[in-house]
Amino acid sequence: SDDSQTVIVADMQTVKLFDLATGKVLQSHTPFVVERLAMSQNGKWMAASGQHLKNNSSQRTLEIWNLADKKPLPPLPQAKDHSVVALSHDGHLLVTRREETDGELVLWDLQSFKSIRELGETPDLWLAALSPDSTLLATQELENGTLTVRDTSDGNILFSSETPDQENPNGSSLAFSPDNTSLAISYLSHPGKSFSYPAKILDARTGTVQLELRSSAIGFSPDNRHLIVARPSQGAPALIERATGKETPISRGASGVMDLALTKDGK
Repeated sequence: SDDSQTVIVADMQTVKLFDLATGKVLQSHTPFVVERLAMSQNGKWMAASGQHLKNNSSQRTLEIWNLADKKPLPPLPQAKDHSVVALSHDGHLLVTRREETDGELVLWDLQSFKSIRELGETPDLWLAALSPDSTLLATQELENGTLTVRDTSDGNILFSSETPDQENPNGSSLAFSPDNTSLAISYLSHPGKSFSYPAKILDARTGTVQLELRSSAIGFSPDNRHLIVARPSQGAPALIERATGKETPISRGASGVMDLALTKDGK
């Protein structure tokens, strides 16, 4: 969350909200078998989708929760077969995907509970992210790893980029920079026996490569001056100053990190 006080995790059947300072579980929900989960950066909203199991059958379910009163909101109209793709930083917008029919991406206004527009069809997704200003949607396809960035004002595709390794196409992290201009993606690629973990910083609107490096997870500092990168093995996560390339390790003994993030205060 933006206040650096809470984090939300899911283990398929249980969703838990933790206090970062104490490790205490603040909330625990068991809505259904959770497949996709998103939390607004302000820590007020949670969206989850998955399978509701009952009487030896399953039904796709999507729920949105107000974390302040610990209650689910009324269901979105005509969204029973949708899955969660991404939630905006302020919790006002939600992107879903129609799973049972055409794979259409849909942008919703969670204040009015009405769909705003359709953003185009896509195959099953692996990663997704909305830019901080909600103007761009980045998605990575599950099967072939194709990265696509769309303009959320009209659904137009700004660019698509193929995965560097078709045999191991999936990414491990996907994030926009705080100023909405750059997009970071790291991959799980491991050709042969040597894990390569390629990572890239791209121009968020053109796909132009700004930087290539080796990292199993990558993100941006809140002030946009640093990258935070995870080493796939035998190395602590590090901060990289974007202007100079200077690296500063931030811990010791950590390795094999697959995801990371900096708190909003940068500490």
